[in-house]
Amino acid sequence: MDKLVINLDVYQNISKGGKIFNIIFGFAAVLLSSWVIYRRIAAGQEFWDYFIFLILLILGLYMILFTFGVFYRISRRYVILDNNGVEYKLSQFYPSKKYEWEELRKVEIKTLRINFHKVSGSSSIMKLGELFYTDIKKLKQALASCCTEKGIEWSDTTVESDLEYLAEKERSVVS
Repeated sequence: MDKLVINLDVYQNISKGGKIFNIIFGFAAVLLSSWVIYRRIAAGQEFWDYFIFLILLILGLYMILFTFGVFYRISRRYVILDNNGVEYKLSQFYPSKKYEWEELRKVEIKTLRINFHKVSGSSSIMKLGELFYTDIKKLKQALASCCTEKGIEWSDTTVESDLEYLAEKERSVVS
């Protein structure tokens, strides 16, 4: 089985033109806000007179760091499906979860979640609300083929599977 890797971070989806715009806007915001803050502090003005420029400075730094992928390297949200099992990390705040094929008893594929039932009797849910539709389709198809290959019981109760069943049934009646 081929390894399926789905990257969930928005950083990868930014075009080259978008990255250039982010860098230019970020540096312009940092330079402008730094200059204004310096001038206002030198003039002896109060903190609230340059507070908005402090926010602009933080925004500019954020845009630069985001464009260079600093936050991407910290969060790394992904789904990996390979010969060993399923590993996923859907949030930057929670650790990754990994399920070996040997420890899975049943996999239920739903419309926006996947239920993993372990041999030990426990189960857990992988919520798919963060994924793009095309990635969800790839993941569901790959997961179904892996479960069939490994001999794991699985069921697909999504709307797409019902529609495919009805279309297949209609084709067989017409033939």
